[in-house]
Amino acid sequence: MTRTLVVVTHHGDKWKLEMLCKSMSAFLDTCDVHIVYNEIKSKYDEWYEWFEKINSSYLKRFNVTTCQKKIDVNSGWISQQILKILVSKDIRTPEYVLLDSKNFFIKKSNINEIVNTKPTEGWLKLDQVQWTKLCCEKLGLKLQLCLRANDTPYVLKTDVARKLVREFGTDKDFIDWFNTISIRAYISPAEFILYELFEIKSGNRDTNGVDTGNNTTLWSYRISNDNMDLQQLVDYIKFRSEKYDVSISGFHRSLHDLLSQKDIEYMLRALDLEFLLPDSVSGPF
Repeated sequence: MTRTLVVVTHHGDKWKLEMLCKSMSAFLDTCDVHIVYNEIKSKYDEWYEWFEKINSSYLKRFNVTTCQKKIDVNSGWISQQILKILVSKDIRTPEYVLLDSKNFFIKKSNINEIVNTKPTEGWLKLDQVQWTKLCCEKLGLKLQLCLRANDTPYVLKTDVARKLVREFGTDKDFIDWFNTISIRAYISPAEFILYELFEIKSGNRDTNGVDTGNNTTLWSYRISNDNMDLQQLVDYIKFRSEKYDVSISGFHRSLHDLLSQKDIEYMLRALDLEFLLPDSVSGPF
């Protein structure tokens, strides 16, 4: 196999991770899967007892490995981003595809057919521009603002990710730099932007990709800015799935206070995906 599916998760993501696993069972061709648990060891033991049941129920045909990693940084969000790069040391395939627990498959998919988005300009917010400037300075690049979307799914070249870490020195050097820069004012850290900038520096960037997006993950702005109701959210997912063959969707955490469990159930029924609803733990909605 040429790719591994990687998910960095934590204790509060069990509902979403179960949904992802159910969707993998239904739609994803067999592949290697590596799950990184981003919590302390004592919590990992409890989580693994839960995950073993999920694994045996939905992931029997996959080659699944898990590990526990916890690094001392300012937040779990920062730790998650750093681990998405550091995990490259544990990957044995030339590339790996990162998904978040929030993602789930909605139609037949093969991990080797997932592609990144095409680099484009104009989407970076001011705090992301500031992050990009600092990364370019660190890597000795002129400012680059034509970049891929900083979202999952995201395909990384394993060797390039390893070399990115070595560019900083040791793992600790990489962690310390990322953590220190991330807490500056008016900065929004983005691990995939840093990775892509290193691809540019090392001459490894592939500028091919989809210009129509590679997921239909729902974020709060679809409701608060675009004023979409539940049926419009469903129609958005259906349209992009059918027209652009998008096979991955998701529910971002920004929706937790905007949607109810019944809302989620309504949308999944409308998408003929009600069977993906988790039943081992209660949901965050």
